[in-house]
Amino acid sequence: MNSEEVEVSVMRQGIDSVQSGNRSSQLARQTSRNSWAPQDKNELPNVSARSSRRLILARGRTEADENLLATVLINDALRGRREALTLMTAESLNAYRHYHRASFRRIVFGASWIVVILTFFEAPNLKVPERAVLPLSVTIPIEIACVIVFFLDCWLQFKFLGRNWTEWRKDSWAKWKAVAFILMVVDIAITVTPAVNNRFSRPFRPIFGLARMRHVRMAVQGIMRSIPAIAVILVLILFFVTVSAMIFWLIFDSNLQPWSKIVSFSNSSTGICSSFDDGCNQYFGTFADSMYQSVVLLTGVNFPDVMVPYYDVAPWSAYFFLAHIVFGFYFLNRLLVAASFDQYQRDTEKQMLKVGEGRARSIAQAFEILSDSTGR
Repeated sequence: MNSEEVEVSVMRQGIDSVQSGNRSSQLARQTSRNSWAPQDKNELPNVSARSSRRLILARGRTEADENLLATVLINDALRGRREALTLMTAESLNAYRHYHRASFRRIVFGASWIVVILTFFEAPNLKVPERAVLPLSVTIPIEIACVIVFFLDCWLQFKFLGRNWTEWRKDSWAKWKAVAFILMVVDIAITVTPAVNNRFSRPFRPIFGLARMRHVRMAVQGIMRSIPAIAVILVLILFFVTVSAMIFWLIFDSNLQPWSKIVSFSNSSTGICSSFDDGCNQYFGTFADSMYQSVVLLTGVNFPDVMVPYYDVAPWSAYFFLAHIVFGFYFLNRLLVAASFDQYQRDTEKQMLKVGEGRARSIAQAFEILSDSTGR
């Protein structure tokens, strides 16, 4: 199948989606041609289509401009993007094409990987420059070159958003990229001065690469949106761990019978008695130790090691540990996973519906442009 047949197939799919009764597509086809009269020679008409603005080049523009717009819309539909539906000027359309150009995407990805890998060749901080694999005279020019690429990335995105600060503020990833760019510039400016500082911009270096990975970006957003839904379960787990730690601390006091029979010793170098430390067995000697053991027991990692000393002198003590394992490990942990998965699944479904709606609207508008340009 050649490229022309592929384009025909895509257009047929767009026609089918329009004829299937999609509300936004019907709205696009029913809009009269006179409503698209331009107000300014460089401004595209601003028409509302339910919750978002429609994109279409003003009638009277060249056929090449209309074909270019249709190409962008179909390409967005194939890739699941919706940004082209909010473009309002010819300048923003050109900036949008350059922003999503494959060669520019590779440059941004390359710069993102370079600054991330560069971290392994830099000193942990400027107080120990001898630990750097490469000197600052090598790493700083490379970082400056990457920052210039990131500036172009931010600038093109700002341009295709119509140089509109309101629209720019609605894009959370655009704001994160701007923050990362500013921090990197300030970090470089301080580094080249005689002042000694830690490189504080390193954690923000992967943001530019993540912002270009649409599926990873959607996954991260889904995870962040699922946090409020599981907040109640997290509070319940924290309450359970705290109460369990207090019970263990009060019941398994080494000064009480029969726990005084246990030969206790505590030579932990970390200050916290752990079942993984051979120099300590006072697992519930302090509330901090008890809290630590209760948190680890929630994962089942320290079971049954933490129970054995107490089980040897009093077998009935196993019921406390088994109750913690059953309710914490087998119930609360799985409840947390189930709630997280359910919320993440719902958010993913909503995102997929938005992508499908954007795809149908993009194809509908491309079909309208091409049908008008051919006079049909």
